[in-house]
Amino acid sequence: MFNTILVPIDLAEIDIARPAIEKAVKLAENSGAALRLVNVLQVIPASYMDYVPETFDDELRERAESSLKSIAAKLPLDPGRVSWVVRIGGVYP
Repeated sequence: MFNTILVPIDLAEIDIARPAIEKAVKLAENSGAALRLVNVLQVIPASYMDYVPETFDDELRERAESSLKSIAAKLPLDPGRVSWVVRIGGVYP
């Protein structure tokens, strides 16, 4: 039925994402699909770059990846079937 189930997660609203994660896990269990957790970080406007450290984007990405990794580790699926990715850009496009 499914090969990969994509689960977008807003790490600022993780409680809202939990029901979707649980549903995706059930679908993955029933279909043998892999689960891909995705978080999209907003682009920081250039006008703010004078006020944040040069490593700010990297630190945000690392924190988001760490959070997704922590969520993935708690899922009752084989770790080989769960992956995560952090992208930077507009959420809606």
